[in-house]
Amino acid sequence: MLSTILGIFTSGGFGVIAGLVGSWATKREERKTLELNINHELAMAEIEAKRDAQDQAHSLALADKGMELAQLEGEIAVDTAEMDNVGETIRAQGKSSGNAIVDGILRFVRPLITGYLLVIVTVIGFKLHTLLGGFESLPINDVFELYKHIIYQTVFLTVTAVAWWFGSRGVSKGKK
Repeated sequence: MLSTILGIFTSGGFGVIAGLVGSWATKREERKTLELNINHELAMAEIEAKRDAQDQAHSLALADKGMELAQLEGEIAVDTAEMDNVGETIRAQGKSSGNAIVDGILRFVRPLITGYLLVIVTVIGFKLHTLLGGFESLPINDVFELYKHIIYQTVFLTVTAVAWWFGSRGVSKGKK
């Protein structure tokens, strides 16, 4: 029963599913960021259209409506400043912190954790192998099962990584 469950969760097919879920989550976040950028650009275009329409309408009646024009321009300036702040917030999310140490730490956290976990698994595996007297101390059926699970897990990890990496790649933007 446990062997069947482990076989399912360490199979290549499940690795593809895990990789695709990771890729989907990455693309989902990219779509949200793109949606924020598009909404920002749309709002800026609407503000520009309002500004243009108001400039044309008020330039005809500028002499008697000077006060109203100043008030509307002030409101547009406030709206523009608010939208510029939203745009700056969106752009700031993609920038580095400005601190080389913090940026370096953020860039190397994943590889460091991965390397650490690989070393820990290797050390534990070697210690268990030594404590148990090696593979010779196990019945041949157990050695076969262990060998089978190692192959399943290797295929699972490989398929998961490849599916995730290729699914998370950015869209190629052709030469300009």
